[in-house]
Amino acid sequence: MKKRKNIEIIVKLNNASSHHVQEFAIQESLGNNQKALIKLSYATSYKFYANMFDKPQLEDDQIVEKTIRDIVSEANFWQNEGLGKTIIHLNSPNTAYNLLNKVGNTIKDYPFWSGYFFAEHWDNKNALKVFNNLSKNNPVNLHWQGNLLTKVGRFNEALIPLVEVAKMEPNRYNHFSHLGNAYRGLGIKYEAKIAYKKAISLILNKENIGRVEHIHLVRSYHGLSRLGFNEYRLAEDKQQKEAIRTGTVSKHELERIKF
Repeated sequence: MKKRKNIEIIVKLNNASSHHVQEFAIQESLGNNQKALIKLSYATSYKFYANMFDKPQLEDDQIVEKTIRDIVSEANFWQNEGLGKTIIHLNSPNTAYNLLNKVGNTIKDYPFWSGYFFAEHWDNKNALKVFNNLSKNNPVNLHWQGNLLTKVGRFNEALIPLVEVAKMEPNRYNHFSHLGNAYRGLGIKYEAKIAYKKAISLILNKENIGRVEHIHLVRSYHGLSRLGFNEYRLAEDKQQKEAIRTGTVSKHELERIKF
């Protein structure tokens, strides 16, 4: 029981630290240096105690060194390739939209994040406009184009980018769960089943299953159930409950991915 409690404490401390690191990155990008430093100090404190619980065998100076390395590494990520993502996920839609426009020139891959913003808030038509104009040599952009085409019901068109990106990255589960949706939307039952089962297999073989993996599992089990494979209905219900239980996925999120 004590070990389990410590794990829960470590997770909460790490989550708190990560939240403040992301806030630091946002404030730093806006030039609010004082606020940025305050957020960074909170992040460092939480990370220190997380490391202390997680690595009780280390001396204090070793914990300090590890904490500094951890914070610097995470801060570098959120200041660079993760800045757009944290702006979108840590703020209300209006605030995120205004922040993206305000610091757009400093955000790596700004056009992608502008499209991601629309997609995240289910403005699929505007998101699709963005991704239609982005380079198709990039698997991420190609995937999003196919994903959004399925969301607006253009399943036949969606097959082209999704089949291509699945060949380019055969170990990415998200390509196959969305490919399953495209085939199912066209009534191509056999190929849809193969795609959904491939997505499930890739996810279940991962060492860690997080928020996005839970969503794709529910999507895949739901798709199989809708295809008439009744043996997956129990798995869909169980996976949906597990996803909600984690606290990272809402029931509303899971309902809106179904069709």
